[in-house]
Amino acid sequence: NSSYGEKRKKELFKILKKNIDNLNRKNDIKLLVLACNTASSLCGKELRKMYKFPIICVEPAIKVAAEKGYKNIAILATPQTLKTNKTIKNYKKMDDLNIKKVPLKNLAKIIDCNVKNLKLVFPYIKECLNGLKCDCVVVGCTHYNFVKEQIKEALNCEIISCEKALALQAKKVLADVEKFKTQSKTKPKIKIILSKRNFKIHQFLKHYLNSSRS
Repeated sequence: NSSYGEKRKKELFKILKKNIDNLNRKNDIKLLVLACNTASSLCGKELRKMYKFPIICVEPAIKVAAEKGYKNIAILATPQTLKTNKTIKNYKKMDDLNIKKVPLKNLAKIIDCNVKNLKLVFPYIKECLNGLKCDCVVVGCTHYNFVKEQIKEALNCEIISCEKALALQAKKVLADVEKFKTQSKTKPKIKIILSKRNFKIHQFLKHYLNSSRS
């Protein structure tokens, strides 16, 4: 199957709704993070209207890059995100910023295929980014977080992504949800559910999520 970044809005919306409804069969979703830039750009607004629970959408962290004083910014993302994301469009209009949109059509798929050894992804990254000149890179696809160090090595510049801002936003929203107002000393459990069975990706995510909590 192709990644979300390659799908049209109608097809992607159908997939997202099916997955969300499966997760919410017992009406137990308190907060949903739509951790895909393409899905957020194409379907976030409609999904928020459809469901009662809060939905947080990811956005390329261009604001962070601009606040740090960078003027020559490259955004790495899927072609769909670069074409439809409103944040990118708004910042692209600003005269004092030079924003380069760099579509990486196959990178998410290549990452999925090489989760056992992400070093194998580097030749593709190096080839795609060859000759790119920028002061910093904004990561516009959540898949790319797994290879940020490789992107940094290829371009020798700062890499900016949205996960910290996203975590703070989720914490803020959860504080307003009744069930989470009472603090608990126990760590929340992690449950990994894949829409398509893939042992390699399941083990990779399990290791990644557990290591990030330590």
